[in-house]
Amino acid sequence: MRKSQPRFVALRFLSSLSPRRLSTSVVRGQLPPKVGASRRVSTTLIVALVVIGAAVIVAALLIPRALGPPKWSAAIATATPGGTYYPLGRQLALILERLPGTPIERVLARQSSGSQENVLLLLDSIRDDATPNIAFVMGPALVRAAQGRPDVPQELSVLARLYTDVMQIVVREDQGIQSIGDLRGKRVFVGTAGSGTRMVAPRILEIFGLPPEDYRTDDASSFTDVADKFIDGQLDAGFFMSGTPTEAVQRVLESGAGTLLSLDDETRERLTTGAGNLGLASARIPANFYPRQPQRVQTVGADVFLVSRTDIPEDLAYLILTGLFDNIADLLLAHARAQDVKITEALDALELPVGFSLHPGAARFAEDQQDLLLVATGALYGKYYDLGRRIQSLLNERRIGSRVVQTDGSLENARLLNSERTLAIMQYDAALASSFGEPKFVYGVDLTNASGVPAVKDLRRIATLHEEQLHIAVRRDKLASLESRLNQRLPESDEVAITTLTQLGEALMKLPSSEPRLRVSLGPENSATQLVAQAVLELHGIQPTSIAPSFLPVPDMANRLHTGEIDIGMFVSYVPSEALKSILNSDEIRLLSLEQKHVAPMTRTVFTTTRIRPGQYASQREGEAAIQTISTRAVLVTREGASRDVRKITEAVFEGAAFLGIAADSLAQELPSLPLHPGAKLYYQEARLLPTEPGLDILTMVYYVLAILVILFTAYRGLMMGLLKLRRDGTFNDMARQTLAVRVDADILDSVRRLVSMRDEIEERVRRRWWQTGELDKRRWRYLYDLIRDRITEAKDNLTRELVSEIRAVAATTRLDETTRRERNRSIELRVWKHFENGELEASQREMLLLLLHTIAQQGTEAGQE
Repeated sequence: MRKSQPRFVALRFLSSLSPRRLSTSVVRGQLPPKVGASRRVSTTLIVALVVIGAAVIVAALLIPRALGPPKWSAAIATATPGGTYYPLGRQLALILERLPGTPIERVLARQSSGSQENVLLLLDSIRDDATPNIAFVMGPALVRAAQGRPDVPQELSVLARLYTDVMQIVVREDQGIQSIGDLRGKRVFVGTAGSGTRMVAPRILEIFGLPPEDYRTDDASSFTDVADKFIDGQLDAGFFMSGTPTEAVQRVLESGAGTLLSLDDETRERLTTGAGNLGLASARIPANFYPRQPQRVQTVGADVFLVSRTDIPEDLAYLILTGLFDNIADLLLAHARAQDVKITEALDALELPVGFSLHPGAARFAEDQQDLLLVATGALYGKYYDLGRRIQSLLNERRIGSRVVQTDGSLENARLLNSERTLAIMQYDAALASSFGEPKFVYGVDLTNASGVPAVKDLRRIATLHEEQLHIAVRRDKLASLESRLNQRLPESDEVAITTLTQLGEALMKLPSSEPRLRVSLGPENSATQLVAQAVLELHGIQPTSIAPSFLPVPDMANRLHTGEIDIGMFVSYVPSEALKSILNSDEIRLLSLEQKHVAPMTRTVFTTTRIRPGQYASQREGEAAIQTISTRAVLVTREGASRDVRKITEAVFEGAAFLGIAADSLAQELPSLPLHPGAKLYYQEARLLPTEPGLDILTMVYYVLAILVILFTAYRGLMMGLLKLRRDGTFNDMARQTLAVRVDADILDSVRRLVSMRDEIEERVRRRWWQTGELDKRRWRYLYDLIRDRITEAKDNLTRELVSEIRAVAATTRLDETTRRERNRSIELRVWKHFENGELEASQREMLLLLLHTIAQQGTEAGQE
């Protein structure tokens, strides 16, 4: 019994430590009565429990801090070398690993067969660090997987849409293959096992009546192997479902072993409608995109998505998208298709494959982007993109959340401007064309692609940035060949050297039509460069039929000028052009000049004549004259109804002008017909770059105080001078108020007449030397004259717009017979002449209105004849 007594004592002690009994004992200052002589033991145990509890609390607080944020690893499934997924996946892995302070420990880019295998790898139940949890997957592969396994949309989620995979069908030229049906019995590559190509290509062949037994399939392991076999003559045709340019396709076409098969409208219709059920859409490859590909290729394509397992952490998905869209320029180092990875198309109004949804982290990322101001720029690594990144930095410093979006150029920017949360850098001419809706008035000629100019209402300027000049780069060996063939047909005394676009156009007219057409890049398809290029060529008499035009991104144009795949490249750029320094510093290239007489219709409106001085680029040889060309301006614009504080945005840009590499005082430079945004105008007035309205300037008030002091503390002469000053100020303020009281947006014609009358009154008083009678001093009457002149200009512009609206209303009214329509147009024409004779319209406005009347009348006549 004695041996067990300590044990029973301990049990009694522990049972006595119930919360209720312990609290009672503490209140009374006693230990539980059953403990008795064990006072010392109980005190020791209480202290021990308190220490243990404190240690637990401290550990709970400190251990998570010691461990830090969670660490993640990611594995990205790509495809085979020679395609697009593989280089983009490897570069994305590098980007994610290098993110500053990232909790991603390791990112692995894993080679695979392509989309089909990538889906299987994501669904693999055996998980380790090398098992992909992210993948590049083509849309049809997701649809096909969901058809086979209904649970797939719950297992996989979409992070973002990336770009379009294009089906490129390469065939041997010597096999006479003109359609898909001609592949019967041929050696055909239909994609590597597990790839998206392998899923789509056999279905395409089957739709056109070619089951697998009707052609011989080649099982190459990668696109690179396929290119080798094509060049060695071991293949007749190959299907490549990939982003363009595809390295393997490039090699085959460069070698001359194959050409691209273009699909006719009926074929594309069968592949993109219900019968095919492949999730494909029409696509095209521009002319001269690949070597030896002079014609545009019609084909089909499918969206490519960045897909993940649904169970990856929401924060990880958010971080992946942040790293991707913050480093698009780095992604371009791997493949040109990175230019198409745009946040505006990746998440906004995204059409997902049926049954699939955005990952919660991607949905949160997309929602956060709605609060950011978009800054639409231009191509990655171009001048506009660099400026946009700098503007983004300035805005973020002012706590204006923003994100740069790379685009193809000014026309795409105009489309984005129809969103109220967008700023854009545009060419001045393209901004006016979008604002007016009449490109002909800007460029002086009718343009083939004018219908592609988006209309933007209430477009307003925030800042005038820098001058941009038209460059016409041509290969010297091509010029030498043209000069040689031309001079062989001319007397020795008439031999010419081609240094201007005019001489080039004349040379093309003198050479026989059997001569190969010049291959000319007119700039990116969604850029304003291609509008300028078309206008300049037409004004020089160079018709589209006499050249082989193409629309290439700037990097592609530079590369193909260098390799001789195109003969001429036209682009509008800041001087010196960083984007094209590689070719403009090459002796293989020279720049052509423009002649003023040919571009006069353009320089009367928006453009100005300028020159590229000798030695600006290394391609300009010593002794060669300066290049005569035309210039426009780059402008930062938004819509008047923009939902952001434009005054604050203007302040950020103005105060960061040195960081942007722009003179601050040029930001408010006046540009006719593209008015300043009211918020920008307010800031520029505060910064004293624009005059403020009378009575609002603090210096004026100080001046009044000084005048009163002069009256109080000077002699009689000083008093008289002070009174004279008050009289002049009164005259000035009265006339200024009268001028500003005229509403140029109300009764427009009356406002023009009132302002012209007031201007005539001022001129009459000037002739009477009114400063001698004390009415006004010379400095003030000049300010008044400038103020009223600006108001007259604004009123005349409004009158012009009113007349344009009336002309269009007559043209659009279908119930009018031709005689009534002509009478109304004649009435408008007479009014235009009367307004001009009365000084209510400028000569340029009169000519524009008469041209519009003539054009609409001509269109009506032609429609009647038809």
